[in-house]
Amino acid sequence: MAAKWEQIPLYDGKVQLFYNDAVHQYRIQNGSGKKSVVVGASSAAKAWSDNAAIAGWRINNVKAFYTDNIQAKIEAGEPVTSVDIKLWADQVHKISWGTGTEMVIGTLTHDWIAKCAKGEEPELPDHPNVALAAKAFVKWAYEVDLRPIHVERCIFSKEHQFAGRLDMEALVNGNRSIVDIKVSNGIYRDMILQTAAYALARNEEMAFTREDEIIRDRYIIRCDRATGEAEVYHSPASEYDADVEIFLAALTIHRDRVKEKTTNREPFELSLP
Repeated sequence: MAAKWEQIPLYDGKVQLFYNDAVHQYRIQNGSGKKSVVVGASSAAKAWSDNAAIAGWRINNVKAFYTDNIQAKIEAGEPVTSVDIKLWADQVHKISWGTGTEMVIGTLTHDWIAKCAKGEEPELPDHPNVALAAKAFVKWAYEVDLRPIHVERCIFSKEHQFAGRLDMEALVNGNRSIVDIKVSNGIYRDMILQTAAYALARNEEMAFTREDEIIRDRYIIRCDRATGEAEVYHSPASEYDADVEIFLAALTIHRDRVKEKTTNREPFELSLP
């Protein structure tokens, strides 16, 4: 089945951004009609990630699974079957990206919050963890008098050529802000840089459309699916310029890494007995 691309007009229709939700990829159309891939803000932000602790945890878990299953069979003289290899590969994927259940809970929580923010009245989530995560966000929203402006809006920077999809642009205690919703186990540096990228692109577009506003405040709301409480990280206006500078450095690092992988790729060789 061909990938489904959503066309989003930005900058008063002067820019046509194409977004594929299935693969989280962005493309931009130039004057001749040709489409080219654009760097995602989240991918670039991860180039400056401080998730070393999580990376170490993942590596240790992958090693432990190998030791307890694959290596144990080898040492016992038992055959390692294709089923063992498949289970190993599945486990590596789960440890790297989270379990299917965790991902579904996160997606359902985002969807429920987005519907509420758009003025819809969805039924209460029937899964207890989704309900708790949603409760955490709603409680925070009432505390700050949240007034959504844009929900699940795609962004694009013409100057820096990156794109993304923000969860929410809203008035928080009367200040126009970026709101990013997480159902993760923590809040990390790359998430903060990602919000700076969203604000940067929105400010660029608003300047183009002559909107007399600028976004500097940013919030990350981690909705705890176990406790129903929200962990709030507020990046104040005073940190905006520094975070933008770091994000742009991360964007350069990301592009250099992609270029290096592309230009230094070794030819694939297969030797058969």
